Order: sequence, then C-alpha cells, then structure tokens
Amino acid sequence: MLAATQRQDFPAPPGATGRARAPDAVFRAAYQELCTRLWLELELIAQSLREPDPTEPTDPDTTASLLRLELVVLVDACRSARWRSMLLAGTHCDRMCGLLTDVLAALYVDTDGLAGGVADAQERLLDELLVEQNSADADHPGTADAPDDVPADPGIEALISVVREHATALACR
Repeated sequence: MLAATQRQDFPAPPGATGRARAPDAVFRAAYQELCTRLWLELELIAQSLREPDPTEPTDPDTTASLLRLELVVLVDACRSARWRSMLLAGTHCDRMCGLLTDVLAALYVDTDGLAGGVADAQERLLDELLVEQNSADADHPGTADAPDDVPADPGIEALISVVREHATALACR
C-alpha cells in the first residue's frame, strides 16, 4: 500500500513526446529473461522438495508463498494503465499477464500438490520460451540453420539444455 501512495512519475527525457513503448525486440528480451528467472526459481523450489536441506532457513512452502506474492504483484502491475500503455496493451501486456496468471494458478495448491504445481508452472514457462524461440526464428529465417549469421539466444538455449538434462536424469531414476 505504501508503494502505491508514494508513486512518482519520472520526467521524460528531453525531446520525448508521449509515453514510451517497449519495442518488440526489447519486450522479447525482457520477457525471455522473466520466463527464465521464474523457471529457475521454480527449479529451486522443486529441488528443495526432492532433497530437503535442514540447514536452509526457509522451507519450500514459504518460498512458494513468496513467489506467489511476487506473481500477484506482477499480475496487478500488468493490469495497470501505465504498464498497458508501455507494453502495447493488446499484444505484450495481455500475453505476459496470461502467462503470469497461469503460473500463479499452477502454484495455488496445498503442500501435497506443490511438486505437481511447480512442474505444471515450469512446463507452462518452457512452452512460452519455445514459442518465443520459434517466433524469433520466424522473424530471422535461416538463423536456426546458420548459427554464424545470428546466434540463438544463449540464455534460452542454456535453459532448454538444463531442462533436457533434468528430464533425462528423472527418466533414468
């Protein structure tokens, strides 16, 4: 509540007119980073569920509750007029709000269902990253087959590699 009452608008740079909007490339990079960070946060929760560490000060339920709170704040911000104007309301903002709502819904489970909820949320994030990767490939045809021209996003490639290794390790158990 304090943050809402203390909100400040920062002046626009000299020569700027109207509200700035995030270009597609900037949005894509930020969106991919958000998906990657959320996936990694969920992976930490999943690891602590599989292998509890008694020396850790927080348990997986508390960590999941904090993540849910952060997601609620992000969803609320996505619905604000300011974010909608910055993120091209019909395109970027609705897409991001939908993703965050899906991840939040997957995490609204009881303690016994947390592992399944985390897996569902991670699957949703990975699906979104793959859609992003495919749309980036469609915007730059031929780059998937010619890595010397324009390299694929290393963050997404690394995350997909981690997910595949994780899936292989689980399949071997």
